[in-house]
Amino acid sequence: MAFSRIVGQQELVNRLGKAVCGLPGHAYAFLGPQGSGRRLLARAFAKALLCTDATAEGSCDHCNSCRYFDNGVHPDYKFLDREGKDKNIKVERVRQAIPADVAMRPQMARHKVYLIMADDLNEPGQNALLKSLEEPPPYVVFLLISTGLERLLPTVRSRVVPLMMSRLTESEIVSIIRQKPDGDKLAADEIHFYARY
Repeated sequence: MAFSRIVGQQELVNRLGKAVCGLPGHAYAFLGPQGSGRRLLARAFAKALLCTDATAEGSCDHCNSCRYFDNGVHPDYKFLDREGKDKNIKVERVRQAIPADVAMRPQMARHKVYLIMADDLNEPGQNALLKSLEEPPPYVVFLLISTGLERLLPTVRSRVVPLMMSRLTESEIVSIIRQKPDGDKLAADEIHFYARY
């Protein structure tokens, strides 16, 4: 997904576009309330980092890497969140998915990207992640998604670049509602009511 499809968050999009074209940091924290677009932006950044023809505008959406990402089978991308009815991500899953995998070089892309729902990590889970965050190989990029920095341990917090989602304007929310599958069926006054709400 190219960054042009992201509504709002222009400052963050510009910053991430520069990171894609240059040397990205090893860990970012996308911060904001649920529904703020933090996961969407993190996925767009992950896809751009893995894309073989990425620009400051994001991924190309056409290369093999982009197709694998869209189909959920990219070998250099891992998404970590709760499973089933679990209250948090199990420590064993963190250990299997990250420290055991991080030493293997990327198979297709220049980077390996780990997208982690950090609010679902308890203290032992964050500690299991910490060693990989402290000394990652140069090709690894961690993307953590959280409602706020206070949800992360100070040791994790100090190793990530915080990216705070900004509040969307009413016109940006209207644009998002119109993009939804049934958004075109709503009357203009209904859309503006929901956007203000």
